[in-house]
Amino acid sequence: MGPISRRQLLARSGYSALGALAASTAWVRQSSGASDGKWASLARQLDGALLRPGDAVYATTGLTENSTANHIRPAAIALCADTEDVQSCIRWARQENEPLVAQSGGHSFAGYSTTGGLIISVRPLNGVSVDRQNDTTTIGSGVQLGGLYNSLFDEGYFVPGGRCTSVGIAGYLLGGGFGFETRRYGLASDLLLETEIVTADGEVLTCNEAENADLFWACRGGGGGNFGINTSFKMRAMPIVPTTHGKLAWSFDDAEAAWTALQTVAITAPDTLGMRNGIARSRPTPGAASRDEVTAFFFYFGPEDEARELLAPAIDAARPTEMTIRSGTIVEATNFAALDSAPSAFLAKSAYVEAPFPAKGVSTVMDFLNRWPAPARSCSFALHSVGGVSNKIARSATAYVHRSAQAALEFEVGWFKDTTPKQVTENVAWLQALERALQPYVNGEAYQNFIDPTLPDWKQAYYAENFERLVAVKRRYDPDDVFHFPQGIPV
Repeated sequence: MGPISRRQLLARSGYSALGALAASTAWVRQSSGASDGKWASLARQLDGALLRPGDAVYATTGLTENSTANHIRPAAIALCADTEDVQSCIRWARQENEPLVAQSGGHSFAGYSTTGGLIISVRPLNGVSVDRQNDTTTIGSGVQLGGLYNSLFDEGYFVPGGRCTSVGIAGYLLGGGFGFETRRYGLASDLLLETEIVTADGEVLTCNEAENADLFWACRGGGGGNFGINTSFKMRAMPIVPTTHGKLAWSFDDAEAAWTALQTVAITAPDTLGMRNGIARSRPTPGAASRDEVTAFFFYFGPEDEARELLAPAIDAARPTEMTIRSGTIVEATNFAALDSAPSAFLAKSAYVEAPFPAKGVSTVMDFLNRWPAPARSCSFALHSVGGVSNKIARSATAYVHRSAQAALEFEVGWFKDTTPKQVTENVAWLQALERALQPYVNGEAYQNFIDPTLPDWKQAYYAENFERLVAVKRRYDPDDVFHFPQGIPV
């Protein structure tokens, strides 16, 4: 069996009545009802296309990764060809009192990258260039990670990224951006040198350490969609490096033994090892037998014999059903771990840990996974390596505050397209109970890119002591809260 990812597990899932969720879509701002003539006026201002209901590709454009929000359809979708188009859209929307939202990859876990008004899509801004003299890359904000990797690989470079190839660089980077390379090279936001952003007044600002430094600080971990619409990013790029990479898998019967060892390996290993460990359960159809797996994907920036030595405790803890350990480069490693994506119905939560779970903590997780809800399509529990060199940066140096953590946890549940509201409630209740049970073992923080609409104290969890400074930046650059969503930085 291949790797079971959340997106594969939830493929073909769709919208179920959101009244069962603790966070409904009541937050969605409806269109102002601008006339066809006014929409036509906006269309004439754009070099890109303006899609309206009834246009050929409107129905399949602007959809979000969390399909629970895909019943929300915008009055229009602007496919911006350049920065000037973004400016025109913001100015027009403010003049017409039309709600707006920026969209890059559309991977908001809560479906916040949609609106009943105007979606300002930057997906056409997908250029990637390399400055070999300075080892930097300039990236359009509409670039998806798969395209970014391929463009940079062709030039002999890479930047740290995530597994899912359809994630947009903008949301990924603005929320921090961790992955297999984080412990060795830092977060994506740590490598940001400069960004161009269109603010609420329609002005274009260049942000770096010397120019608009407060907004630059906020763009390194303050979350996407809060302060304006970023149109490009300049990042430090690294030359291709040798890498040992691979995958280990175990039977679900050995999950507790394997996980106990895996978490310790991931958290205590040197900075040269990055891991993504997961336990996943799924049903292909309601009532079917579950398909279960425990997996560990890893990148090691060193020779194969050292990687095997580091992984030995997990291999010895329980006999793997699959073991792939290969030498190659970061190119082969990235392609090996990559996964595709499809819209799906789910609720996800996150937490950070600073030490491995004790035996009781591991048993708690396994108890919940053994009692997953009968109507669920899937459930999963994953650990992502963080820390390393990224923790050598002070908590207040950038907006990304989680600098004491050694791993980020991601746990979620998904349901079928025809799941009833009552069954969705059961799924959500199970996940929230798991979250409460984990509190003795986590540090109280959560990852802003795994945005959770049911998280009550999200301001503290996502931003901690950096929250008030983010509010100050918001007040300066978006005092009217033009860029608004339920867990957006307020004014």
